[in-house]
Amino acid sequence: MFNNFTGSLPAFIGELPNLQTLKIFNNIFTGPLPPHLGNASSLRWLDVSSDFFNGSIPKSICQGGGLVKLEHFLNELSRPIPDLRSCLSLVRVRLQDNQLTGSITGLGGVGKSDEA
Repeated sequence: MFNNFTGSLPAFIGELPNLQTLKIFNNIFTGPLPPHLGNASSLRWLDVSSDFFNGSIPKSICQGGGLVKLEHFLNELSRPIPDLRSCLSLVRVRLQDNQLTGSITGLGGVGKSDEA
């Protein structure tokens, strides 16, 4: 949500077992996304859109197993899009307006790619 929060996300955020929704869009967050962000086993909705994150989408993004919505648009993310086949519940992916390369590989569940 738009609050003018700044700085980077702490690495421990991927270790929060009860984290279900992380919506921190429209702020001024910078730096890379924590590498273990996808380890949060209850995470269902991850929206880090319209910030200034850079680097790559963590390869662990689907590790928790229950991610339904992945929204990372309007950032400065680069590098290849990770394999999303293990995101069995994923139904929404929005990655546009970054510098990502490659394509979205096999959404595991019903999955539709929306503006990816």
